[in-house]
Order: sequence, then C-alpha cells, then structure tokens
Amino acid sequence: MMMQYTWVIRALFLFFAGVFSDSSFGQIFTGRVTDSQKAVALPYANIFVRGKSVGGITDIRGHFAIDITKSSLSDSVVISYLGYESISIPRRQITSGFYDIELSPVSYQLDEVIALGKRRFVFPGRKPNRQR
Repeated sequence: MMMQYTWVIRALFLFFAGVFSDSSFGQIFTGRVTDSQKAVALPYANIFVRGKSVGGITDIRGHFAIDITKSSLSDSVVISYLGYESISIPRRQITSGFYDIELSPVSYQLDEVIALGKRRFVFPGRKPNRQR
C-alpha cells in the first residue's frame, strides 16, 4: 500500500516538473550555425523571434544563446545570414538542448543591371555648381 503512494507521488512530481519547466523558468535556445556545404561556422548570423524584440547574433565560432522565455508557443525563431537561405523554426518545436543549424547558400542570376545617378562633389568653402 505504501509502495503505491510512493509511485503516485513520484508520478505527480515528474508531471508538475515537466509542466512548469517550460512556462515558469527561463528557456535558453542554444546552438551553432554552419554552412551546409562546407560545414564551416557562420559568424554573426542573425537569430531572432519574429515579431518580438528578442534576438541576437552568433559569435565568431557560430555559437549562439538567446532567451526565448517571453515568446509564445505560436511564435517562430528565424535564423538568417547574408547570401544564405533563412530558416524559420516554430517555437513549439524548440526544446532544451543544443541545435546544429545548417544554412544553404543561395545565389541569384541577374540578366541585366542598370545603375542611374549623378555625382556632385561639394568642397568646403566653395559653392556647388548649379546645373541648368
């Protein structure tokens, strides 16, 4: 009889520990961002929660850690880097642990580039030339 109560108490403890672990305590999203083809770290990649003011960047080795406690389960975390395809991870899929995120390079083939503009230099102490 006492053995059954012990199991019930343990089960309740584990249940409440699991329920309150994500909601009451801070959750830190940690990982490393790398190139999918060369497997090299991507320093200074952007990691942010879409629509919130929560985010950060990776360090020189591609590692990051951001606090996503204040984000809701319907939010998503976006990882982006210039010249690479961005990845969006739903917040509800993020659990504790280390994430190894690989970004794929992307390039665009342009047919034609047209640059328009005028240069005007103004030197200190001189009046600019007026064009008619």
